[in-house]
Amino acid sequence: MKKPTVALVTGCFDLLHYGHLSFFQFARSQADTLVVALESDQYLRDHKGPSRPLFSQKERLYCLQQIKTVSQVIPLDDSPNYIKLLQKTKADCLVISSNDSNYNEKYRICQKFGVKLVVFPRLKKFSTSKITVSDIPGLR
Repeated sequence: MKKPTVALVTGCFDLLHYGHLSFFQFARSQADTLVVALESDQYLRDHKGPSRPLFSQKERLYCLQQIKTVSQVIPLDDSPNYIKLLQKTKADCLVISSNDSNYNEKYRICQKFGVKLVVFPRLKKFSTSKITVSDIPGLR
C-alpha cells in the first residue's frame, strides 16, 4: 500500500476569499492530504501591522477546519520554522504563492530535505491585504 502524500501550506488566511479557496484546491491537488500551518496573531501584527489580523487565530482555525480540501490545521505560536514544519508534517511538497517573498529560503530548505516546492500562480484580483475594514459591511 502506497504511503499517502502530504502537501503543506502556511499563511494568515484572514478573511477567507476565492483566492484562498483556489490556493487550497490547487495545493490539495498536489497530494493526498493538505496540512495548513496557520500563523499566529502576534506574528501577523508584527508583519502586517497593528490592525491585523481581523480575526483571531482561533477563529481563523475554526474556519479553515470547515473547508473540505483541508485535512489538518496546525496553529503556529511564532514565525513559521519551515524545517520543523516539514519534519513534523512529513510533507512531500510545500505549496507557496507566486508572490512569496521568502521563495529563495523555502527553495533552499526544500532542496535540502528533498521536498518538492510547488508555486501557485497568485490571483492578483484577490488579496486580503488590499481590503480595508471600511470595505466590509457590518465591520465599519
